[in-house]
Amino acid sequence: MASPTMMSATSILKRPEARISKITEDFTLPRSISVKSFITAIIGFIIGLLFYSIFYNLLFSFTITSFLVTTLIFSFISVFLINYQPLRGENWGSFINLQAGTSLAGKVEIDGKRVKAYIGIARLSTSAAGKISIISSAQEVLPGSVDERGVSKR
Repeated sequence: MASPTMMSATSILKRPEARISKITEDFTLPRSISVKSFITAIIGFIIGLLFYSIFYNLLFSFTITSFLVTTLIFSFISVFLINYQPLRGENWGSFINLQAGTSLAGKVEIDGKRVKAYIGIARLSTSAAGKISIISSAQEVLPGSVDERGVSKR
C-alpha cells in the first residue's frame, strides 16, 4: 500500500506582489517598488508628521531638518516592519501565528506521553483512537528541486 505524497506548495500558491514604477506622468522611479511598501511609507510619513506636529513642534521650534528627519525615520521604520521577514518567505503575521501555534496548540498522546506531533509541517491536533506507531521513512529528492526550507521550486 503506497502512502500519500505530501508537498509544501507555499511558494507555488503565492501571487507575485503588485509593483509600481510610475507615480505621475512626469515622475517615474528608477526601479519598481512594491505597492505595499509605497503605501506603508506614506502611512509612516503621516504618522511621523503627526508625531512631529504634536510632540516635537510644541516643545521646540520648527526646523526643516528636524521635520524631514522625523518623518523619514517613521517612513523607514514602517517600511522595514512590513518588508522584514523573520523567516525567509514569510511575513510578521505568519511568524507570529507560528509562534503562537507552537505555544498554544494542544498535544496528542503517543505511547502514553503527551507530545507535539507533526506530519511534515502540519501539527496534529488530535490523534487516531488506538495504537499509533511511528515509522521513519525517506524519499529521494533531486538536488535543486527544493529550496533551503524544503519547498518545491516548481
